[in-house]
Parts: sequence; C-alpha cells; structure tokens
Amino acid sequence: MPEEKELNRKLTDLGFSMSVSEPCAVLDDKWGGPTGPPVIRFSVVVSFKGREVYNGPFSLGCGHLDLQKRISTPSSLQSMHEAWRGNRSANFKDKEAWRELCELIAKKTKLKPSMPNVVSSLVLDGGVFIDGNTFEDFCADFGYDTDSRSAEKTFRLCDDIGRALVNACGRDTVEETRELLQDY
Repeated sequence: MPEEKELNRKLTDLGFSMSVSEPCAVLDDKWGGPTGPPVIRFSVVVSFKGREVYNGPFSLGCGHLDLQKRISTPSSLQSMHEAWRGNRSANFKDKEAWRELCELIAKKTKLKPSMPNVVSSLVLDGGVFIDGNTFEDFCADFGYDTDSRSAEKTFRLCDDIGRALVNACGRDTVEETRELLQDY
C-alpha cells in the first residue's frame, strides 16, 4: 500500500483538495455512548477541481491522538493525561474532563484527518450509489431492518455522497479513486 504522503499527492494530482476546521472533541452517543470515549470532530470541505463534493462533519476516534508527545496541560488535567499515557485503553469516569483533554491534545498536536482518510470514507459510503445498490441491498449488506427509518436515512446520506462524487468527478475518476484507495 502506498504511504499516506504518496496517496495525498496522487489525490491532489487527480484534482482533489480539502480544507479542515480546528478539532472539537465531543461526547457522541452514536460513537461511544454515555460511557464511551469522546470523538474528535472536524468540519471538512472536499472539492474536486474546484467543485464541492462534500461539506460536513468528519470524526476521528481518540486513538488518533498522539499521547506520547509532551504538551503542557492545565493542572486539573495533568493526572488524567499521565494516566492515559500509561494506559491507552483507559476509560475515565469524568467524561467532560476527558473531552476537554482530548480537544486540548488534538489542538496542541495539530491533529487533522488526512485527505486519503476522508476521501476513502466518502468513496466507501458513496458505494451505495456508485454500485447501484437498492435500499434492500443496503439493509442486507449491513444488517438493517428494511422497516427502519434510521436505516433509510443512512442509506439516503450514503446515496447522496456517492451521487455528489460522481457528479463532481465523473464515474471514471471515482473508479480510479476507489482503486487508488482500495487498500487504505
């Protein structure tokens, strides 16, 4: 598999570009629920040759944080930071303090999702449209009930992403991008 820098260069050569907001750590019921870890949320804009393909949220888990990098933390978070550095799988009871620490580390280490990470996610999600899958196919593939409104909403979001990719890039470029990122 090509390295991240190489994939980034190839995506740029194809015509992709991306802007990313500052990180914001959130406690998200969809990811970890009330007992799980915070997630790092970004607003991303992905474009292809100047045409906007995606403008919305993108999240990374706390596993993407560099806990070994020395950063200054407020005294109220120092013991939590040290404990987390010693036990990467720690699960802290004070979720708000953990969220605050995640956001601080993300900002101080300048954490951002890479273009290959984001574009790969979009291509995977958009596969519903790209492959011409029906809602029933989608439900069968992912174990959803066909009577689920939540499943239908997710299907429509994925379909919209695929449609936006094909409309902005063309089917040939989307297939080339898929092939480039297939092992990512």
